[in-house]
Amino acid sequence: MAWFKKERKPRTAPRERHEIPVDAWEKCEECGHVDIREKFERTFNVCPECGTHKRFTAEEYIELLTDDGAWRELNGDLQSADPLGFEHYADRLVAARKKAGDSDAIFTGVGRLERMPVHLGVMNFRFMGGSMGSVVGEKIARLARRSAEKK
Repeated sequence: MAWFKKERKPRTAPRERHEIPVDAWEKCEECGHVDIREKFERTFNVCPECGTHKRFTAEEYIELLTDDGAWRELNGDLQSADPLGFEHYADRLVAARKKAGDSDAIFTGVGRLERMPVHLGVMNFRFMGGSMGSVVGEKIARLARRSAEKK
């Protein structure tokens, strides 16, 4: 014990800092559990601590369902319009496209599921909550028609 002098702690070599990507971790919004993202992905976005399911994006769901490289989107060029002239609807469409980064509330296309050809329609909740406009209905109708023709 030092009465008049401050004790010096032995110096240790500084630890090497490892760069960890910001997106390497996933936090459960229900219980707050933080874990490596790969662990969440292995359990299909289910929290290993509390069992809460995290929502898949439409793209993630398509990737999960279809064989690698087998997905081909159909009618991706169709975009919603405002034929009835609803107030502020055109502005809402522009904002939704900008926010979601997608052109509409559904992805339709063909792919393979366990090597079997399939026609898929996957709703995109990021685009206006997945609300069904004229283009969503048109894409579903075209997908059903194509599916019946290929039967």
